[in-house]
Amino acid sequence: MSWADHMARASEFAGRGQFARAEVEYREALKMAEAHEAAVGEQPALPLAKTLNNVGMAYAAQFRLIEAESFLRRAVREWERGLGPTHGDVAIGLTNLGNILCSQGRLAEARQAYQRALHIRENEAEPLALARGLNNLAEVLRKEGDDAGAELLLRRAARVLGDSETAEAAASLNNLGQIFAARANHIEAEPLLRRAIAIWEQVSGPEHPSVAAGLNNLGALYRDLGRYTEAEALYRRSLAIREKTQGPGHPDYAQSLSNLAVLYFDQRRFAEAETLLRDSLAITRTVLGPAHPDLGLRLVNLGDLLARVRRYTAAEAFYRQALQIERGKEWSNTREKLASLLRVQGRIQEAKRLYRKSLAE
Repeated sequence: MSWADHMARASEFAGRGQFARAEVEYREALKMAEAHEAAVGEQPALPLAKTLNNVGMAYAAQFRLIEAESFLRRAVREWERGLGPTHGDVAIGLTNLGNILCSQGRLAEARQAYQRALHIRENEAEPLALARGLNNLAEVLRKEGDDAGAELLLRRAARVLGDSETAEAAASLNNLGQIFAARANHIEAEPLLRRAIAIWEQVSGPEHPSVAAGLNNLGALYRDLGRYTEAEALYRRSLAIREKTQGPGHPDYAQSLSNLAVLYFDQRRFAEAETLLRDSLAITRTVLGPAHPDLGLRLVNLGDLLARVRRYTAAEAFYRQALQIERGKEWSNTREKLASLLRVQGRIQEAKRLYRKSLAE
């Protein structure tokens, strides 16, 4: 079999979710590409770069993120060597690398990769690719707390796309809606989120993961407004889509469980909320590992619930686990929550030490 044969078979297996079989084919293709870079009729280094990229994406689909990162970094280097640092394929590799870094919560590194990819896209005459680059960078800035910078990029993406109804346009509307929602500007946020869902349903189908993401965000808006019945319906539809299309072991499914749990918490449905939070926590720990930021968030949510029902010992344990993950993160307020919990129990001196530590930082 040729390099192209192995790549085609690998792609077929990956498309069916048979990643172990895809990996075998990719490994064979990789051996051939490494040994005979110029033997398949393309420029030197290009078969190797393409293989490395696809192996990385196969690992990413299995949440083997460290391995995925290694292969994607090599792919970028090979594309740069074969095509130069400003070629569109380099932007593809940088975008894939940025996605992996973002999935690990390494936002500063993801931002750098997305910025390099965007710089390449700005010199091309492809509006959809440019809009994707703007959306990716805006999402990282939003997660880092730079809503103003994210909004500028998203408005630019909207200008690039005009009135087009594409997945890229839906992403821009969705992300801009989230920024307005975070500012409690619900009047502007709601139509943007609704429009994003409608476009995604039209271009990708009603059961696409992007639709689930949009439903999740609109549900969060309704939860903030106290429209709990509508929020629950949206969360449950999002959960059903993610279970069907991504599976009950996917981090997005865990996110939907967590969001529904927080809604139940607001309604004082504590037993239901705890069950969902524990399920979400188990998935997150298994798939993303013991040090991922999303795990820290889930630990804090469960700690909040247990503190609310006065199960202080259990709540303290979850807060302390979260602190181990959040160590050195300026955005964490878990220490303050733990200090309040200790104070409620009469452990005043321990609480004071935590408060002083927070003030010192």
